[in-house]
Amino acid sequence: MNFLEDLEIRLEEALKIPTDCVGCYRYCHINRWSSDSTYCHTGIYPKLISANITEDNQFFSKDKKIAKVYFRHCNLRCVYCYDYALHHENYLDSNGKISLEEYGELIYHYFLNDEVKAIHLINVDHLIPHTLFAITYAIKKYGNLKIPIIFESNGFAFRPTIHFLRDLIQIYLMDFKFISSDLSRKYLKEENYPEIAKDTVFELYNQVGDIALKQDTLQKGLVVRLLVLPNLYKEYYEILDFLKAVSLNIGIWISSKYVPSGIVPKKGIYQDINQLPNQEEVRTIFEYAQSCGFSWIFLE
Repeated sequence: MNFLEDLEIRLEEALKIPTDCVGCYRYCHINRWSSDSTYCHTGIYPKLISANITEDNQFFSKDKKIAKVYFRHCNLRCVYCYDYALHHENYLDSNGKISLEEYGELIYHYFLNDEVKAIHLINVDHLIPHTLFAITYAIKKYGNLKIPIIFESNGFAFRPTIHFLRDLIQIYLMDFKFISSDLSRKYLKEENYPEIAKDTVFELYNQVGDIALKQDTLQKGLVVRLLVLPNLYKEYYEILDFLKAVSLNIGIWISSKYVPSGIVPKKGIYQDINQLPNQEEVRTIFEYAQSCGFSWIFLE
């Protein structure tokens, strides 16, 4: 069986998921071909926020152009979501809806653009069957997988579903939000997040393995991003300890870019994170990652 034949079989199986959706741990059992009343507020039509080509992409393609494709809605309820209104409000709004074929044409369009050196898919954990369709569509039309694909995950991916993407994704960028059930319940509305995130790490690492760089540009591998919230540095120590046990060749991205957003400024129960992170805390987490021995650490 050749690669395209395998993709066709894989796609046939993946497209059965939305008919009675158990594509993530929400187990909505909704027919997404006819309804978007799922937890992620998305039926069979992905809702596109933006698709653009940019040169500003940190370490993925230095001095090269990359396509960023950003979708609406989510299967988490992070109270501090930067785009809270887009992902959690007005879910019946049909703005941005595109068909599976239009998603595929978008990927194919970037394949044809010789200036584009990678495609970065953002907020697609709830769109894995859709994404498999789009990539397969573009590969069949172009003839091969021309450029690397970066898949950005919130860490709440369903292992059997994301396994459908094996051999198609070169770089996984995963946010590991919390390793504590209490914090996950409070800030993500999902107390089982830590175990699911750990399972997601294993699946993503099994797919793409250790990070590999060429001329300081990331070529493949798993990168885990820690968005540092205030007063929670011990939480990130524990996440780093877990990742260290998996592989010291997982890329570590420590981000100090947290800004109180979403419903955090509006709700008194979230006042503990209604502030910017202490930069000394961020530095301490960075130094702890260094002491663990990770081979690649990025601080922003």
